[in-house]
Amino acid sequence: TGVQTCALPISSGGASEVQIITLTSAADDLDGAFTVDFSDSGPFSVDYDSVGAVTVKYDCTAEDLVTKLESLASLGSVAVSRTDALTGYGYSWTVTFVDNLGDLPLLKLDRTPNAGFPLAGTDVALSVVEHVKGVDNTLTVTPDGLALGATYAARIAPYNSFGEAPRSEEHTSELQSL
Repeated sequence: TGVQTCALPISSGGASEVQIITLTSAADDLDGAFTVDFSDSGPFSVDYDSVGAVTVKYDCTAEDLVTKLESLASLGSVAVSRTDALTGYGYSWTVTFVDNLGDLPLLKLDRTPNAGFPLAGTDVALSVVEHVKGVDNTLTVTPDGLALGATYAARIAPYNSFGEAPRSEEHTSELQSL
């Protein structure tokens, strides 16, 4: 068994995904609720439809939306701010994905939640847009000389101008593909 050590330059540059949910009505008669769901469509995607969506009341506070969104599987931590809609009546919620890095799929919205209180109002509009595309600065390293089917162990330790931090626990895995 050999030990391979490599020093890798890491630059910051990651950016948190920011999405904006907007709910508006042409008159001051907005009522009801909508649902929000999250689905990861990446290479290790999971069907979150089986986990279920969260129901959001039309005038949900930013704090309540944080609680609801963080209850969704694999969403992670979020920060939310709420403002009055720029046009008409209603609100915009700016959702920042704090620890789920990368370019994420848009939140899924549904105007007719299973709870039975669909959105109501004059010319109701519900949308979500990507305001800031997320950037993942995850580092991947593949050492030379690996053999398929062999079992390898790895530990990592960050190092900077202050020195080396403690090493991680050892993780072992069989190499499935190169």
